[in-house]
Amino acid sequence: MSKNFRRIIAASTAIVMTASLCGCSDSGYIGTVNGVQIPTGMYLYEVAFNAYNQAAAKIKEDRGDDNSTAEVKVFTETIEGKPASAWLKDTAVEELKRYVAVESLFTEYGLSLSAEDTASINDYIKALDDDLGYYAQYYGIEESSFGEHYENMGISKSSLRSLTENSYKNKYVFLHNYDTDGLTPVPDDEISDYAAENYAVVKYLKVDFTDYQGISLKEEADIDAVRSLAQSWADRYNAGEEWTQIQYEYDLRKAWYDAWVEAEDKYAEEHASTAESLIDGTSTAESPEPASAPDAHATAEAESTAEAVPQTEEAGSDEAPAEDTAVTAPVKPVVNTDDAEYNEYCQKAIDEATAEKKESADDCDKFISKENSSLSEKLTEYVWNAAADSKATLFEDSEANCVYVVVRDNITTKTSWLETQHESILHSLRDDAYNEMLKGIYDNYTVELNDYLINTKYAPEKLKGIGE
Repeated sequence: MSKNFRRIIAASTAIVMTASLCGCSDSGYIGTVNGVQIPTGMYLYEVAFNAYNQAAAKIKEDRGDDNSTAEVKVFTETIEGKPASAWLKDTAVEELKRYVAVESLFTEYGLSLSAEDTASINDYIKALDDDLGYYAQYYGIEESSFGEHYENMGISKSSLRSLTENSYKNKYVFLHNYDTDGLTPVPDDEISDYAAENYAVVKYLKVDFTDYQGISLKEEADIDAVRSLAQSWADRYNAGEEWTQIQYEYDLRKAWYDAWVEAEDKYAEEHASTAESLIDGTSTAESPEPASAPDAHATAEAESTAEAVPQTEEAGSDEAPAEDTAVTAPVKPVVNTDDAEYNEYCQKAIDEATAEKKESADDCDKFISKENSSLSEKLTEYVWNAAADSKATLFEDSEANCVYVVVRDNITTKTSWLETQHESILHSLRDDAYNEMLKGIYDNYTVELNDYLINTKYAPEKLKGIGE
């Protein structure tokens, strides 16, 4: 072994740091991994972006502030018992070994990138030259494009193309092992069990105990009417009515109230001198009740300031309202104040408000992750405790001042969603096994790197744009 080489043995990996036979030159390659030449730009990318970001994330995690947006001073830290600079170099080398392993398996399996893949990669490379304009300052770079920024860091487009292609190849190597027709396919039952344990599918309506202006209802009768409306929706669905009709009524009700608020605001702007006295607590609304109509709008929901106590359909009718005032569907508000002009203005907006009816109940589905729910904590807890039996139930949240109509379905019946999430679920189930498989391959690789480039010219702490 030449005196210009020194061998470092780490576990079963041989990493050779070399000095160029020409001294301290830079040939454009950082060295070789298992005999494969590695462009300097690929190494620099792994250090400055991949490894550095991992380091920052680990430091935040160790501090217990994973969600912090504060800048982390990586080079002042020790990571997994190593100085930051050493950790970054080791991690970059690990990623390059993985790169070579993926390339090798991709070839071994006889896989290829599709025309669509190649087109997407080309689009990405081309987009690197797009002028960022004022966004450059947002991204914290001095250059006008990402391509120029990478070039100034010593990372060429050819290196970026190779790394991007490798990410696509990694996908196909993974699927070749674990997909339905893979070498060791994941059983359907395991996929279904994982989906059921980690995701929920719900349809829900949030019905607020507020008037059309968002002001909390005070009268118990008005609050009960909202509960009654929510209960009617649940009962109708459980009795076999299509959810699309119920969702449509909910959306239309919201459209009415939104139109009312918007019209009221516009009216106030157009009648600034008198609007305040007209709409400051003096407007009330009436919602008619078609007493014998069998359709979805058969009865009215309670509404004092926003909801209206059930009344007869025709204004001024002497007919008394029915004794049973249970609300079974929303009825369009009738604006009735002492200002006829205001009434007409707002009523016109309400009458013109529309909502789009969903084509399928599946269009109303919301998929919830157990670990990262977009719902409130209380609603999430309720959903996960609810039976996945497609029955509508009510959940009243006093803190949110509302009642929810909640339907939890069996997620394993949602074939379209399972298809879109198939690859993601496979990764959740098999990423660890896949990483171990790759590691078992590349742990035996010999790595020969240029000592001067790694430790002097491209020492992590000296790289442009890293840690600044």
